[in-house]
Amino acid sequence: MRKVHNLVYAPSFEVAEKLNLKLAKVGNLASDGRPILGLDSRLLLEMVLESDPLAFLVPAHIWTPWFSLFGSKSGFDSLEECFGSLAKEIFALETGLSSDPEMNWMLSALDRFRLISNSDAHSGEKLGRECNLFSGDPSFEGIYRALRGQGLGPKFCGTVEFFPEEGKYHLDGHRACGVVMEPAEAKARGGVCPVCGKPLTLGVLHRVQELADRTQPEHPEGMPGFTSLIPLGEVAGEVLSVGPAAGKARRLVAALLARFGSELTVLRETPAEDLARVNRNLAEAIVRMRRGRVYRDPGFDGQYGRISVFSPEEKRELRGGRFLAMVDSQPHHHPAFQGIDWSLVIDHHPILPEHPVTAPFVDIRPDYGATSSILTGYLLNLGIRPGKLLATALVYGIKADTLSFERHFIEADVKAFSALTRFADMAARNARKASASGQRRAYSCRGVWYSSSG
Repeated sequence: MRKVHNLVYAPSFEVAEKLNLKLAKVGNLASDGRPILGLDSRLLLEMVLESDPLAFLVPAHIWTPWFSLFGSKSGFDSLEECFGSLAKEIFALETGLSSDPEMNWMLSALDRFRLISNSDAHSGEKLGRECNLFSGDPSFEGIYRALRGQGLGPKFCGTVEFFPEEGKYHLDGHRACGVVMEPAEAKARGGVCPVCGKPLTLGVLHRVQELADRTQPEHPEGMPGFTSLIPLGEVAGEVLSVGPAAGKARRLVAALLARFGSELTVLRETPAEDLARVNRNLAEAIVRMRRGRVYRDPGFDGQYGRISVFSPEEKRELRGGRFLAMVDSQPHHHPAFQGIDWSLVIDHHPILPEHPVTAPFVDIRPDYGATSSILTGYLLNLGIRPGKLLATALVYGIKADTLSFERHFIEADVKAFSALTRFADMAARNARKASASGQRRAYSCRGVWYSSSG
């Protein structure tokens, strides 16, 4: 007997109870949350159809190696082989975590089906990580008619999916031996593990290619599309260089939900500039995810894959907490400065309308005589006492930009200079040397600015 998981939908509790009474005679309904029936799938479908005109059945995670319609371990090669003459009563299929609609569109035989996607119910936080989108009447009958494509009312608008490589059975492999491979290699090796000689678990991609009658997916006319997302906790964990369950990641997710609403709203709809006000790197990660610019490490033989948005080098920069700052200049001042994602710009030169300055932090004060005066103001306002070397460099900066107060300056420049004299070496030669050393230090601070609070 081939074991297949199916989803049964009933329009009311009364219909569900009536169907359960019949099913209890042929199986164990209280085993582990998923009833075990010694019943052919075609006979189950027949019982469902007899229970109510609106009751229907959807084959579950149709490509998973075990317990699925097309699975490599116990599946069939067609719906007709499984459901016989009642196959025409099936109008929707569940794709599962390891496949997406595009993979299913490799088979012309599946063009007529609405492809749905559901989350497992193993834990509350995983609910909704894959889901179906509808418009119109949110009733059972509305959903039924939307999936059947009937009428002008409710509509099935597509699905929200994992990237299929994140699923546990995307590629072929043998987890016990750490072996993973593409379908072509698995076929060349006869489906056998090169380490232990046991059969490989042939994954979803292998089985799709085996049954496909197309070389490229073709989107069926009139069928909705889909969106591929990464769970928000995983994105937050990657940005913060921690696991998705770590306290830092959870706090960032909580801040996003409190500000913007649901997880799906954050992942699909919230403008990047709004996300950047909470965390700039997270905003960049979500933009890349929305565009499908992700790194994929596929799952195999029961092991989840990993989807990431940053390269290994970028992740090292995130862990280092570095940033790229421009001080006493603006990006348009030199061609080498342009096209760089500056984290902050602090300057006292005039702002040109044709060259607007954009960065997470911009502080440009054209009325000031020296940028060093702006920097000194930060120190004074924060109650930070500058060291001798830093104070001397700032003094030299003020003197150089104002030509020792013979060129434009304002009262703030004078106050900054006066405050620094208590800490600086006021000998001009030492001031010049200290300034050069301080500048070298400033220009060596490079990389990606990272902050969890804007």
